[in-house]
Amino acid sequence: MVLEVVRNLLDEDINCASRRKSLIIVLGYDARSKLESLKNYKDEPLTVNSILRSRRDVHVLFLNSLQYIFMYLIKLEVQPDSHTHLVIYGLDSLINEMCQEDSLDLNQVRAANLIFQTAYRVSRQNQLQEVLFIAYDQKKWDKLEPLRKYWQEVC
Repeated sequence: MVLEVVRNLLDEDINCASRRKSLIIVLGYDARSKLESLKNYKDEPLTVNSILRSRRDVHVLFLNSLQYIFMYLIKLEVQPDSHTHLVIYGLDSLINEMCQEDSLDLNQVRAANLIFQTAYRVSRQNQLQEVLFIAYDQKKWDKLEPLRKYWQEVC
């Protein structure tokens, strides 16, 4: 799914007034490796427009700690930037690194709640058009999805 999201962001018309200014936050080494290995979509070269979009409107931030994502989200809350879309990829992978068990423990639930709540609060305060969480591993993500839905509704 991350491939489709990135490709859609890069393929938008560069001259369109409603183009999305997106921040993609990639969490953890696994998610970063997967994103960096995507290089080209079906061996198609990037178009000039997609290269320009990647430099102007799509920014990627790699973070390897839950504390860093929380701190960055707090920074966005206090000091808004020009992004209209926030994409967070790999939260499930980073939360799973805390404890390798099949079920979520209390610390993992707390961390997930904190990140979801802060991301949706930033979205509301900065009037972002979209906050999108993308799973690294769908099986692990299924445990976090009810928490995400809750915070999306509450905020």
